[in-house]
Order: sequence, then structure tokens, then C-alpha cells
Amino acid sequence: MNRISPFSIIVLLMLPTAIFSQSQVRTNGYFGAVELYAGPGKNQIYQNPTEIGFHFVNGYRFNRSFSLGIGIGVQTDYGTPIMIPIHLDARFHLLPAAITPFIQIGIGYGIALYKDDLDGINAQLALGLRIPLSNRLQLIPSVAGRLQGGSEQVRYGPERVLSKFVEFRLGIAFWSKPKHED
Repeated sequence: MNRISPFSIIVLLMLPTAIFSQSQVRTNGYFGAVELYAGPGKNQIYQNPTEIGFHFVNGYRFNRSFSLGIGIGVQTDYGTPIMIPIHLDARFHLLPAAITPFIQIGIGYGIALYKDDLDGINAQLALGLRIPLSNRLQLIPSVAGRLQGGSEQVRYGPERVLSKFVEFRLGIAFWSKPKHED
């Protein structure tokens, strides 16, 4: 018969406390995030464009559950050499726990760096997990769906396209020096 060690019992009893613990740190103030991403996509011209990119988000964390910021980055995919996406970034943290899922919504505009490509509106929706590394630093893996409007240079001139991507993201979030609750 298999026996459960006392150490395993202690770990199992402490796990919920670690996951659902509340920090004594107020979470409002400046926040920033850096995320790297890559993923497959599809549009009317290229069936399987793959994109890679990164973006920085700077904003304000209003409370434990909501933050709002501005993001800017660099991305490239097959068919669009380099684009600079700028977006409004809203993040909703779903649980008041230390480790919590979050939803990120972004809407913005992608600026193409080549004259043959047209700029376009972009929108994104992500679902991720916030994992604390310290009082001011978190790991934020997520999966996002993103739509990018624009155009591609084709044989007879530019053609408007809507690219659809699934992004696999890995990032770090940080915020200003925490203030302790009174």
C-alpha cells in the first residue's frame, strides 16, 4: 500500500493558502509590462502567415482588479515586413488571489514601415495567468486572438486584407514601489 509522506500532507494543506493569499500591499499606481509573442495566422492572401513580435505597455493600475495603459511594439509576419502597433490596453484580473487569471482587451492602430503596406486598425483579446514572482514583479503567460487590418501589395496594386492571428505570449509585469495598507 502506498503511504503519503507527512511532507506531502503539509504541502497539500499549504497550497490553497499560497494560491489564495492576499498581499498587504496596495496595488494602485504605475504599472508596466513587456511581452514577447509568436503565433500562426491567416488572411486572404497568405494562408499561414506566422508572426513574431513584442510590445511594451505603460499605464495605471487602479486597483487589484483593473489596469489601463498604452502599448507600443514591433511585429513582423510573412507578408508584412515590419509594423508598429499602438494600442489601448485594458486588463481585468478575475480573482483577488495572488495567482489569478486575467482578461486583456486591446484596440489600436498598426503603422506599417513600408510605403507599399497600408496602416490598419487592430484589436486583440487575451486570456492569461498572473503569477507573482515578488511584490512588484509578475510572470504573465497568455494566449491571444488578434485581428489586424491593412493591405498587401499584390500584382495589380494594394489589396485590403484582414489578418487573424493566435498569439502565444510570455511577459513580465511590474509596478511602482508598493504602498502598504494603513
